[in-house]
Amino acid sequence: MSSLVHPSPDRRRSVVRPLAVVGLITLAACGTSNDGNGKATGYAAQLNTICSALDKALSVLPPTPAKASATAASAAIATAGQAAAKLSAPANRSTEASTFAANLQQAAKLLTELAAGNPSPASPQVATVNGLLAANTKLGDQLGATRCALDPLFAPAVTAPSVTPATVTLPTVPDVTTPVTTPPVGTVSTPTLPVVTTPPVTAPVVTIPNITIPNITIPNITIPNITIPNITIPNVTIPQLTIPGGQQTPGVAGQKRFEDLSKEITPKGNYAFNVVDQSALDTFLAALSATPAFAASSGVYGGIDIVDTTTNIKVGRVLAYVYDTPLAPGSLKDWIAKVAPNPPHESTVAGIPGQQYRDASNFEEFVTGTDDKSFILAIGTNGLTLGAAVAAFFESITPART
Repeated sequence: MSSLVHPSPDRRRSVVRPLAVVGLITLAACGTSNDGNGKATGYAAQLNTICSALDKALSVLPPTPAKASATAASAAIATAGQAAAKLSAPANRSTEASTFAANLQQAAKLLTELAAGNPSPASPQVATVNGLLAANTKLGDQLGATRCALDPLFAPAVTAPSVTPATVTLPTVPDVTTPVTTPPVGTVSTPTLPVVTTPPVTAPVVTIPNITIPNITIPNITIPNITIPNITIPNVTIPQLTIPGGQQTPGVAGQKRFEDLSKEITPKGNYAFNVVDQSALDTFLAALSATPAFAASSGVYGGIDIVDTTTNIKVGRVLAYVYDTPLAPGSLKDWIAKVAPNPPHESTVAGIPGQQYRDASNFEEFVTGTDDKSFILAIGTNGLTLGAAVAAFFESITPART
């Protein structure tokens, strides 16, 4: 699936901002946590995911600031700040959460100013940015996100001082002459050793008494009955894909009809949606016949590239398929197992449950949907861009709450 998920090569060289997700699905009702541990746990886990992805993006930057590296760092931190601002923090930590996101946005702005000038490790923006990152380390601990301790950006290399070895003058040792000793010549008598007689030793007979091992009675152990309470798993509603204006009546069995999603969905935020190139659409269409159930199905398919309008850089891709009639239970899971180049695993991205895997070219792919309605395939260059893409996609397709 590498050819249909990858954005164009220029996307690899950019630090990606949070992506908006197309308005095909009503999947947004999943909430921030599905582990039953409460809102605080879900918020901290998502903030940890954002910080881990940001740390990974910043760790590959060179130690000396330049226009390109400062621009890349600004984009990565701005993306993380936008993603953090969209999370729903616990009510008693709303101030810390807002400050955390604001610090990232301020750091991104300073790095943009740094890139516009003549970047150097001594630039005042570098020290201010690192101060904001250090403040977020403490805020992250207060918010329960222990992965938000980031190393300083563009820290100057430490040069060890040169050491000149000391010259040590050793004292002169006088020559010492050892006199030659001549042993005396003489006759040495042979001593006579007396004969020593050892008397025989008789070992006494030792009688070992019989040892009686008493019987040991092990009492019966009664294990009390343990009652395991019933666990109620709340229903998670995954909104279904609906293509506005698309063909909704069943078509010929096995027929897949193309719909230009870029004309059907209005993006939110600083993003634009462009139709995916024909080669990627053809590859996706071929993949929709990977299993018998999908090959026999009919429906509407399409795809969009997500473009950051502030930089005019493509940052992600979303492909979608809406079935005319429901598929048999387990059909989507079988299709994912067939097309994924590496074993998929259960994952929650931007609050949406699904299956995630890494393709042969090291891109992250995420599939979410149901057997009875539709599914989407989202692609990002790493975990940070994938999460931002899914969040922005569902933000664009979810109606405003009243």
